[in-house]
Amino acid sequence: MITQEILEDYIKQAALELYLKDGYLIGCQVCERSIMYKFAHYLDNLISKDPAFAGYNLDCEYNRDIMEVKRINCYLNGVYPDIIIHKRGTNNDNLLVIECKTWWNSNTDDDVKKINAFLSPEEHYNYQFGLCLIFTENKENIKWVTYDKKLYDRALRELYK
Repeated sequence: MITQEILEDYIKQAALELYLKDGYLIGCQVCERSIMYKFAHYLDNLISKDPAFAGYNLDCEYNRDIMEVKRINCYLNGVYPDIIIHKRGTNNDNLLVIECKTWWNSNTDDDVKKINAFLSPEEHYNYQFGLCLIFTENKENIKWVTYDKKLYDRALRELYK
């Protein structure tokens, strides 16, 4: 069984590798996608060696809901989370959705709303875990997001004003 603690351990290991090998990217304030890609690469290398993750895929900016455009009520034109761990072609095994930010652009309000929607039982994605990950100047800042009906309802109210 894959737990939040197991995921957090791998996330911390991948972030450590990112800071050791590619800290230059963070120091130079390159595009968030460049940093996110390297982090995802290190995370994928770790989980791919663990038999518990057999059959799971790690994807970046994955915009598909099986064969359709991935949508949530807050983003009707389509949405692509920064990093997901899931099984492609189904919504029965969506494990983790991650939104990444950098320390020079660390407002996570919209990211938390997006993650909350992916966790919501009112949507059909049913991700088990949600995470906001902020890359600070010298260490990652991990913020787990749990489903909050009030937050989800507020996001819908804002959408339909």
